[in-house]
Amino acid sequence: MIRRDLLKFGGGAAAGLAFTPIPWRLLGDTAMWSQNWSWMPRVPRGEVADKDARCTLCPAACAVKARCAGGVPIGLWPRESALCPAGFVAHHIAWHPIRLRTCLHRGQPAKNEDALRAASARLSGASGSVAVLDLVPGRTASLLHRHHLAKLGGTYLVPPVVEGATAAATQSLLAQPVALAAVLSDVKTVLSFSTPLLDGWAAPGRVARPNRQFRVIQAEARRSRTAGIADEWLAIRPGSETTLALAIAHCLLKQLSAPAASLDRFAEWTRAAEAMSPALAAQSTGIDPTRIEKLAAELRREPSLVLADGDPVGGPLGNELQSAAAALNVMLGLHGLKARPAIPVPKDWAGVDETPISNAADGSISLLIIDEPTPGQALPWSLIAPKLAHDALVVALTWNQPHFAAQADYLVPVPVFLEAQQDAPAPHDTPQAAFSLSPALLPAPDGVMHASDFVARLAGDEVAFADRLAERIKAIGADPKELEAGGQWIAPAAASTLAARRILPPGMTADRLLAAAQRPAEPLHVVAHGWRASATSPLLGKLWQESALRDAPRSASAHPATMRNLKVVVGRPAVLDTPSGRLPVNLSADENLQEGVLALSSGPAFTQICQSDSSGAWRVPGAKVVPA
Repeated sequence: MIRRDLLKFGGGAAAGLAFTPIPWRLLGDTAMWSQNWSWMPRVPRGEVADKDARCTLCPAACAVKARCAGGVPIGLWPRESALCPAGFVAHHIAWHPIRLRTCLHRGQPAKNEDALRAASARLSGASGSVAVLDLVPGRTASLLHRHHLAKLGGTYLVPPVVEGATAAATQSLLAQPVALAAVLSDVKTVLSFSTPLLDGWAAPGRVARPNRQFRVIQAEARRSRTAGIADEWLAIRPGSETTLALAIAHCLLKQLSAPAASLDRFAEWTRAAEAMSPALAAQSTGIDPTRIEKLAAELRREPSLVLADGDPVGGPLGNELQSAAAALNVMLGLHGLKARPAIPVPKDWAGVDETPISNAADGSISLLIIDEPTPGQALPWSLIAPKLAHDALVVALTWNQPHFAAQADYLVPVPVFLEAQQDAPAPHDTPQAAFSLSPALLPAPDGVMHASDFVARLAGDEVAFADRLAERIKAIGADPKELEAGGQWIAPAAASTLAARRILPPGMTADRLLAAAQRPAEPLHVVAHGWRASATSPLLGKLWQESALRDAPRSASAHPATMRNLKVVVGRPAVLDTPSGRLPVNLSADENLQEGVLALSSGPAFTQICQSDSSGAWRVPGAKVVPA
């Protein structure tokens, strides 16, 4: 074969390869094979029908319509009003790659009975106590935990309140304390301190732009999604929220009504507010004094509400700020806050009281049971670890494998959304008592166990959760068939007049408020935020991978000048180095941020490096960014 023949053969092969269908068929077949591996969910064959349901991944409990094929949900759509992005893919959680499907004992396969035997053996010990840490309080399972712990002599622990924290702080100031809800539609102006008011805090249908009749002023250090779509964004310096709240109170004191001045502890509140003039506050907040005075006048002129709940992933903002926000609401007339009646409970379900985890005695728990039924719950392990005895047994009943893999002795899988009937906690943005139930449209995998059944077995109660749920529905007086068909039981709002007794809760002093307002700035202030629903489905990754509508987990941004000071470069691997651990981050520049601020988007990984300070706020002191 001569060189001419070789060239002719090569040219003919190249031309044939371009026109033959073989490589294109191979690419197509590979794409189809990769979508039909054994572990991938398959669309079943059968009748296509729509079923009504409720999304119980958050308290909003939005009404959805489930498109089913062969009885299996293949898509979700809003049925009554708006739906968040996670609601459209909530049915994906059953096939999530990190879904826990079998019991694990320190990483090795085990059985649920092994975890029960180990927990029972620890209960029979002479020292320590049992506690249940409920990461989603307010459900029927929560009531049952409290009921069973009464038999076991245990403690029912709840995480720090984030959503609804301002309403809870205001509740403690009332002459007749009742559960409160923040009703945004009842006011004309809402001042929100670093709270994702328009991005997950409230039900989407109640804050969507066509329905929103109130004005939102967002005071926040970064341009969050809420700040971006709010009517006004006050770009305050990070950590200066309490300073701004006291400065607003300073202005409101000039035109205060006589009844407010007669409240208990008013002198203490006055001492703190008078010490924080708008001119002094401007040095810490970065907001012009005249704007602070104008803001106070706007809040006083029309029905207004102040909220300082915090971020579900970034954590609460601290007791001092929440107390200051509650005091401002009292000064403004308690507009937008309404009593919310309790949902009926069966008479024989008496249980122990709620205990904030921060109030539990250190080293007092020998058996800790963690109930994590849905994605997006976050709690720093530094809050939990001190409460455990040195040889404590930790059992996590969880939907996913990685969250508590390093801390729990046993991981027990639980049914997820649409695999069992489950109810949602009461919403915090409506005064109506609502009971919402998600139906069971999917068969639960073998080996899953409801957290309530686990605790019930320890207490010697063999009645299954499904039967207990039926008992509660009967006590409420709701129609089970209507609830199973995606209905919702709603009681009318309570007709009550709110009256404040005090303006500050016991123990909150002017010195504490001023110390929080004058806290020295960190050399690098980490502002953590996140979208708690991001773990619902891998498909949601497209929101940041392709559209950039949301920040990806473990992404961090800083002002270009800050990045130069840190000697880090965009696009290069970097690590957030903290006293509690190291977190790899992907850096980007953001000129909207102030210098010395690092905005961190993260999920449960953030809870491994943050610490809860004396006020209850989650912070990352001593943080620095270094090249990886």
